[in-house]
Amino acid sequence: MSKIAAQSYLESLGSFGVKLGLENMVAVMGLLGNPQDKLQIIHVAGTNGKGSVTQFIKSILKEGGYKVGTFTSPHLVTLHERICINDEMISDEKLWLCMDKVRRANQKAKNYGYDALGYFEALTATAFLYFLEEDVDFVVLEVGLGGRFDATNVISKSLLSIITPIAIDHKEILGDTLPQIAREKAGIIKQRGCVVVWAQTSDVMQVFEETCKERLATLYCLESSELQEVTLNEEGTHFKWQGEPYDLQMIGIHQAHNAGLAIKAIEILKDKKIITIKREQLKKGLQAAKWQGRFEKVMNQPDFYVDGAHNVDGIRALVNTLSHLRPCYNIGIIGILKDKEIDKMVTLVAPYFDVLIVTLPPGKRAVVLEELVEEVKKHHKEVHSQIDISEAIEEALKLSQTRLESRIVAFGSLYMIGEIYTLLEARIDEK
Repeated sequence: MSKIAAQSYLESLGSFGVKLGLENMVAVMGLLGNPQDKLQIIHVAGTNGKGSVTQFIKSILKEGGYKVGTFTSPHLVTLHERICINDEMISDEKLWLCMDKVRRANQKAKNYGYDALGYFEALTATAFLYFLEEDVDFVVLEVGLGGRFDATNVISKSLLSIITPIAIDHKEILGDTLPQIAREKAGIIKQRGCVVVWAQTSDVMQVFEETCKERLATLYCLESSELQEVTLNEEGTHFKWQGEPYDLQMIGIHQAHNAGLAIKAIEILKDKKIITIKREQLKKGLQAAKWQGRFEKVMNQPDFYVDGAHNVDGIRALVNTLSHLRPCYNIGIIGILKDKEIDKMVTLVAPYFDVLIVTLPPGKRAVVLEELVEEVKKHHKEVHSQIDISEAIEEALKLSQTRLESRIVAFGSLYMIGEIYTLLEARIDEK
């Protein structure tokens, strides 16, 4: 299968969206020999922080000498980002070879009366095949959407399930209350499995406790008292976990919480004699972990950050981070998709910026530019707009030159962040 044919095949499966339901996925994976059930998997669900937790765990295991596959979504620039082994993206050749096997199995399943796989399902199946063929030691598997009916939940067992804090997002699919959303996320908990969560509201915890009781699973609940002395600056985040100091290059108090989930996951795997990791390897792994587009500095002079905050909870994390950094002239580039709680997001974030430049993320789901401008103007007096992201970047860079101390932060949509990566790389190449 050529690269062009494979790209055409993926495009024929529809958009980047997630197609919920497991019947078709089960059929195709069965025809492929169920590679997912021959892998040692750590399964990660939740509203925000899934990708960061995935990267922390991968980095620790890698530091310990293990070969670790990661499956994440969405991608920012190239779909190869979604399927990696020890930070190395899947090659064109391996991607298309594995995908061709999925394509043929998909066609056979259709002949038996099943529906075709969607884009995300096909990539998930491709990842399972690749990881098995490459003989990885572990796979850290990030859920695409929800958990219960997500394509990644075709797995019949896992070493561990991790659920990051629950917040409102994708209401039209997952429900509009925290317990409803928690029930979808709890779908990844396996019979007699283990699950790690942070202590949350009583109604959410009730869902997790009831699910674990039904499935005879063990629930590990982290308490805020285990995380102490969290500080952060432009260089990273520092904290103590159960009295032991740790450093991260990822920035944000929420990243200390994500790291706590990773530490607990590693401790459980150690206690079960599944892995051998020394304390120094754990610390080095945490410090080395990176995750693109999560309050990440992509340029110096001026400081230019990109952040994937794309829902209310993500915006809360962003403003919390900004409130802990040195004060300066903050220039925001904001683009949001129309299925988000725009009013709440803008209300929270507007006070932390001196000027906001509204732009249009790529894709059909972006909110109409004029509508977002009007919404932002309700909460901020200096609002500019640029329909083109490249023009928004140019305006932000010009504004930064008018102040001695300035910071640019682009946020609101991961799709927009991906476009900014591409544009900034092009600027560097031109120079």
